[in-house]
Amino acid sequence: MATQKKPLNSVALGVGVLCVILLIATIATYFDYSTMVTNRDSQITDQSNQIDSLNTQINDMQTSLDGNVSEINSLNAQIITLQSELSSANAQVTTLTSQLSTANSQATSLQNQVNTLNAQITSLNAQISTLNNWLNGNVTALANANTQISNLNASLNGNVTALATANIQIASLNSQLTSLNAPNLVQINLVGSDNRPLLQNAYLLVTGYECNVGTNPAYNSQIHVVAYQGSVVAIDTYINLGTILGHGWHISNQNVYYTGSALTNYTLTLVWTSS
Repeated sequence: MATQKKPLNSVALGVGVLCVILLIATIATYFDYSTMVTNRDSQITDQSNQIDSLNTQINDMQTSLDGNVSEINSLNAQIITLQSELSSANAQVTTLTSQLSTANSQATSLQNQVNTLNAQITSLNAQISTLNNWLNGNVTALANANTQISNLNASLNGNVTALATANIQIASLNSQLTSLNAPNLVQINLVGSDNRPLLQNAYLLVTGYECNVGTNPAYNSQIHVVAYQGSVVAIDTYINLGTILGHGWHISNQNVYYTGSALTNYTLTLVWTSS
């Protein structure tokens, strides 16, 4: 019996050892997979963060793209404007090219004129050289002529001064003559008389003489009549005299009617025009 139990014990022992080994392997495998799962979770979290960051970048790029589209539209409008300006500039260039061709033709013509003038200058320089040679031989005569010219200039300056003085006197006399010829009306016994007859309108009787002491006629001659009742203006009118010839005179005898109380003061002023 003892001999038969030894194999069973060995088998049981082998099975137990195998179970222990399997248990250790299972535990190791669990911890290994747990570590792998943890690493995978960390990777998933990182990838999720990357995805969020990429989505943010995409949104930013979309916003920037929208702004760029607006800028592109604006640039296209500017390009159209610049193309129009370029067409206008090309037309101007064509016009300027034509003007340049004309200017070149004119320049050629002017150059020919310059050449002609240079030839004339050369001829004149030769003449001047000849005249200088002649002049050098007549220095004494020139000095005498210069002396005579100096004397004549001195005399001329004296005459100019006298002429200026005479012109001033003439201007003064002309001014006096103009003043004397101008029409000038003066009053002689020109007065007003306040008349207030019973049951009739009151009036200011203006009588006297108006004389033109000037030579020229006094046109549109008038007496400006202004009369007051205290501080109130009762009369403000004109008496027409017509034209009074130079050194002529006019007699006035005119009623100027008014209403209200008696006059306290009046003025009679002569007015006229020169034409």
